[in-house]
Amino acid sequence: MRIQRRAGYTIVELLVAMALIMTIMAILSEAFVQGLETFSKLKAIGDMSERLRLASTVLRRDLNADHFEARIRPSDSSTIVPASGFFRTYQGAPSQPEGACDGINSWYATTHVLHMAVKLRGNRQEDFFTASVPAASPLLDPTKSTTFFNQPVDARYQAATYTSQWAEVCYFLVPIPNAKAGGTPLYGLYRAQRVVVADSRDVNAANVAADPAYSQMSTQPTKNPLVFNNPNDLTDPTKRSIDPTTIIATVTATPGAYVDQLLLSDVISFTVRPMRRQKQDPVLVGNNLNAVGTLMPLGVDLSYDTASGIGRAIFGVEITIRVWDLKSKQTRQITIVQDL
Repeated sequence: MRIQRRAGYTIVELLVAMALIMTIMAILSEAFVQGLETFSKLKAIGDMSERLRLASTVLRRDLNADHFEARIRPSDSSTIVPASGFFRTYQGAPSQPEGACDGINSWYATTHVLHMAVKLRGNRQEDFFTASVPAASPLLDPTKSTTFFNQPVDARYQAATYTSQWAEVCYFLVPIPNAKAGGTPLYGLYRAQRVVVADSRDVNAANVAADPAYSQMSTQPTKNPLVFNNPNDLTDPTKRSIDPTTIIATVTATPGAYVDQLLLSDVISFTVRPMRRQKQDPVLVGNNLNAVGTLMPLGVDLSYDTASGIGRAIFGVEITIRVWDLKSKQTRQITIVQDL
């Protein structure tokens, strides 16, 4: 009897095939893992860029707004002392140079503050600042005027909150407890906003008692009854509701004391550097101005306030924000150069 053999694979061939399949699967698995990691890093970078974009949009809106009456600009303050409003930069410590890459200088600072009056224009609801105040507040009393033209409350979208087109705005960093990028401390970039009364005569005459419920309003420090600031009051640094020389220490010790809006977390550096002339600013000599130099290409460390008067003009501001992303272990930086 003849036995017919059937064709098949040997055990060696099966083992080789299994080894090849496992190798291919390992390669595909590693490629998939690398793809996911790359996608995660790209998403983290995109999210970080979006956070910076949103923060810069808010910052640019405040910088592009009016800071004084009659469309006077900070660059005009060499010859004009504004009667209302102000613009201030404050450096608790100078920027620390960190070198340059491709001709771009890098600076590090955590105690810089941008502080200014902001006046919006327009008649839409988003063209008004709002502040929560007590329901019985004279600020909400229609018989008391808080505008020079007795503008009706419905035209200002005012109901349970007080609205105004003037505000005192401040940007600053607050340390995040126990948060570091390697050995570098991380901070939160905050925007504080205090609404300013255009005409405060009626409400100040009402002798409003000091009350934490008015924390969103610009009031003169340590006054009881409260003295609500108007745009003219803001020209005097002692009357402003926010003091850049102490705000960082105050907010660190008592979180929420000044904080309205957290713009960015995990911030490494926030530098505010005014742009001035290379030579001295013009000063009045009789009715003439002396010669001036050309604009500096980049900002300089300078604590500046328009309250200093004639001869202290700035012509722009250079703001740099650097943030840290924990997922990608990378930093990203945005620089805003705004003419004033």
